Amino acid sequence: AVLGFSFRLALSTRPSGFLGDPCLWDQAEQVLKQALKEFGEPWDLNSGDGAFYGPKIDVHLHDALGRPHQCGTIQLDFQLPLRFDLQYKGQAGALERPVLIHRAVLGSVERLLGVLAESCGGKWPLWLSPFQVVVIPVGSEQEEYAKEAQQSLRAAGLVSDLDADSGLTLSRRIRRAQLAHYNFQFVVGQKEQSKRTVNIRTRDNRRLGEWDLPEAVQRLVELQNTRVPNAEEIF
Repeated sequence: AVLGFSFRLALSTRPSGFLGDPCLWDQAEQVLKQALKEFGEPWDLNSGDGAFYGPKIDVHLHDALGRPHQCGTIQLDFQLPLRFDLQYKGQAGALERPVLIHRAVLGSVERLLGVLAESCGGKWPLWLSPFQVVVIPVGSEQEEYAKEAQQSLRAAGLVSDLDADSGLTLSRRIRRAQLAHYNFQFVVGQKEQSKRTVNIRTRDNRRLGEWDLPEAVQRLVELQNTRVPNAEEIF
């Protein structure tokens, strides 16, 4: 939910080349079916698609085009405890064989990031964004104050850059920030410098007006910490 993906669960059952006791497989598959029912989300049955060592639950995430990608997985493994001769003492005092749980919450990190990058289309949510804020001084006279604003953002744990390129007009620097998908732009001119404020825009050119610098920084910290997907809309 935090990443904004829709997902579909799938239970993969005993393949033809399975290892182990068929009765144990049946029992494990029933336990996983019950867990899926209790979870309450729709799920699919992939008969014969389990691993040779045990059944599994796969999590398929959908990208921006609705294509499924298998990422997270929870797998039961009967074979490794047997091969390593793992045992534990049960409640009755007798030695019993454990079942190993393979848990890959994200699956392949590279695959997950690829799906996420495609879904975001470059517009990362604030809490994940590599381009959170850019501070843009109107002129060279405001550059020192712009650096102060940038340092305030960095001190609060926010990713911030400074665009004081004197070779570009203010409008072109704002446009460059929009194309780079900075979540927020802090524009500072003579008025903002004298009042210790910043004029805020979003990457979609939504104008949020003039904010006291400490209050603006604190608001961004709150939005980042709560991991909202739409910080630009609810700022």
